[in-house]
Amino acid sequence: MDDAMLRMVITARAAARESARRYGDVTSTLTRVRNLRHDDRSVAAMIDQTNMDAQLGARGAVPPSGRFPPYTPSPAEQYVASRQLEIDYDLSNALPNSSNGVYVARDRDSGVLFIYKPFDEEKFGNIDWIPHTPGQLAIRDVLGYRVFEMMRAPLVPPTALVDGPFGPGSSQLYVPMKYSKYARDFPEEQGLQAAAGHSLIGNADGRTANFRPKHDGNDDASPNDELVLYDHSESFPEDADPRRGNKGFESYSAFARYYDGSDLPPSVLDPLKAITDDRIGSAAEDLKLSDNAIDRTLERLHELQSTGEISSVWS
Repeated sequence: MDDAMLRMVITARAAARESARRYGDVTSTLTRVRNLRHDDRSVAAMIDQTNMDAQLGARGAVPPSGRFPPYTPSPAEQYVASRQLEIDYDLSNALPNSSNGVYVARDRDSGVLFIYKPFDEEKFGNIDWIPHTPGQLAIRDVLGYRVFEMMRAPLVPPTALVDGPFGPGSSQLYVPMKYSKYARDFPEEQGLQAAAGHSLIGNADGRTANFRPKHDGNDDASPNDELVLYDHSESFPEDADPRRGNKGFESYSAFARYYDGSDLPPSVLDPLKAITDDRIGSAAEDLKLSDNAIDRTLERLHELQSTGEISSVWS
């Protein structure tokens, strides 16, 4: 969402509040309609999921075996996880359409904005490499944040699991952003961090729609724009089960494709080499990612650490 759009929506909200004060009955009716609309969307999502979801007998989410030490989330993640969120319907309605449920929510105390995605509105389509179990997309979103945090690459806004207004889900700090631009147009170090991080997590959805420049008070693009990455829910593949569908895993990152074959500079490679199996394993196990998905992540980590090179093809 562009900053200008956000300002317009906020202005519209102020006008709506004035109307609400004058027409309390109308506001009450609109609130009931909004709640009914969400209920309708939830029912429709469940029906749609039933039709598209895995066939009977498909492998569901397999709990990890407990090989790794306990994980302690960072203070930033703990902050996001502790917020009391309320849906901002006006801002939510201004979001682009999404296949999954996506809402703008406000912290009840501070008014800070977050992007909230409830478990029960997750859709998996024909993906065969993610269990079709509510919450599997959310845990991957959170683990994507944790991995970039380990890499000392602050490109992903703080993300956490929350018990939100529509039940459990993921929440990510809202960051105002500019219009999208190509991967090649960001500072090289940030681009290489994105390429390495996407390669490590096994990202299948690193397209232009899922990264943008951070808004810095200037609407125009700049060579020094700070990169913001988001939506890592289609990552961390595990072994496929054809009973889930026929869409196999295929890595895709605009950054990995652009920097394919590039050597990582010490500023990117050294933090990668400092990540231990226990560190990334405990972060994944804490989110209940399967052993199989963890093992494949460790394989990608070891390959990155040993080659120090970006490849656009990962398993």
